[in-house]
Amino acid sequence: MIVNAQLQVKNLSYSIEGKIVLHPCTFSIQKGTCIGLMGETGSGKSTLLKLLAGLLQQENGTIYFNDERVLGSAEKLVPGHAKIAYLSQHFELPKSLRVEQVLSYANTLDGNKALRLFSLCKIDHILDRRTDQLSGGEKQRVAICKLLLTQPEMLLLDEPFTNLDAGMKQHVKEVIDAISKKLGITILMISHDASDILPRVEKVMILKKGKIIQQGTPEELYYQPKNEYVAALTGNYVKVNDEIRKIFRIKDASILFIRPEKFELRKEKSVKSKSAIIEEKKFFGNYFLYDVLVSDQLITVQSNEKYEVGEKCFVFLK
Repeated sequence: MIVNAQLQVKNLSYSIEGKIVLHPCTFSIQKGTCIGLMGETGSGKSTLLKLLAGLLQQENGTIYFNDERVLGSAEKLVPGHAKIAYLSQHFELPKSLRVEQVLSYANTLDGNKALRLFSLCKIDHILDRRTDQLSGGEKQRVAICKLLLTQPEMLLLDEPFTNLDAGMKQHVKEVIDAISKKLGITILMISHDASDILPRVEKVMILKKGKIIQQGTPEELYYQPKNEYVAALTGNYVKVNDEIRKIFRIKDASILFIRPEKFELRKEKSVKSKSAIIEEKKFFGNYFLYDVLVSDQLITVQSNEKYEVGEKCFVFLK
């Protein structure tokens, strides 16, 4: 546990009708940090967020926020914590109201501060529009701004990038980054996509079947996943078997997975390179992912160079 952490969770658990949804978990979150929560569908991510927000009643364990115990829904008439704001992935905005009306009902800030927040959330140009005239990304930014107007100290976001196209998703990402950096609000958010989480958080927690199985910095989880479940959640990977170890002379027994960018493709043979054939290629804009056959092993390689399927080349482990 982190000393003087803003959020302290100890032995927190939850079940529904005798079925365990969240096994006892313990962790701490420091004030002003941005944390990512990842796991497959049904792993308990949303349940954990609702428990932290005080919207569900924990069976066992404690949650302390700013050294004050967070009461569960069975202990408090109006569920929730005044300084913890939670945004469900199924949130709804009041229909047929102008954005400025929706925000005015929640606003606890003076005029200038509210205007700065509207600008930060990139909604100052849509204040006079009705909520039913907004795109998905605009609705998401309005919903986040509405929560921020209540002056929370922690923001819990359940899948904030779901069902957004690339352009709208980028706007929401920029808003979340700005909230984290300029307002200093602690953020805990869920996403299935590693590219949404890894670039903007200081710590990642991985849930599997209601258990936190690994937590650490994005770099630690990406390059040192403890198992294939974590490796798959955080990106593309090559599983290191005995044959791969032999081909690339990998002596370190702790290396269980290799990321595609750790391999390099070459036109010419070198001392440590191995001959290979391109089996498949996928274009991702600024790079290609190739499935490459080395001996009888199929590995995934990331490269900026263009190769064609069937082409012979040489692969090298950096």
